Amino acid sequence: MAGGDFMKNLSNREIILVVFSMAGKIVGKTTLQKLFYLLEREQNIQIGVPFPIHLYGPYSRELDHEIDSYVKEGKLKYSVGSTFSNDVCYEYAISDNGRKEGMKIWEGLSTDIKEKILKHIAKFGSMKPSEIVRYVYETYPDAKPK
Repeated sequence: MAGGDFMKNLSNREIILVVFSMAGKIVGKTTLQKLFYLLEREQNIQIGVPFPIHLYGPYSRELDHEIDSYVKEGKLKYSVGSTFSNDVCYEYAISDNGRKEGMKIWEGLSTDIKEKILKHIAKFGSMKPSEIVRYVYETYPDAKPK
């Protein structure tokens, strides 16, 4: 099966699990939202959820629901901490069961898709929320809140 054909058959849930399997963890809800938004914009890997513009730019309630579902299923786990300014900070990480499932999906992806995902995570995965928000606003002015 060609890589493009396989991608059309992947669900948004599977893509989310693959990204977490490769990233290991994502710190911050803002970073999580922007990471997946940019996956669509920059790597042309569609996750099948809308990203309307909200207070901090692109935000998908559907993505939040998918993440919450994975947490309930035990495939993702999260912890709550605080930032230097005492704001709440969420850290999402892949569980062992989630990684096993994500790696099975990963094995079926084309080399091109794998490279795009790894490149994307390397570029954006460790950005601070303020950095990734600034990047989104500067690179995609249509994503800025009105």
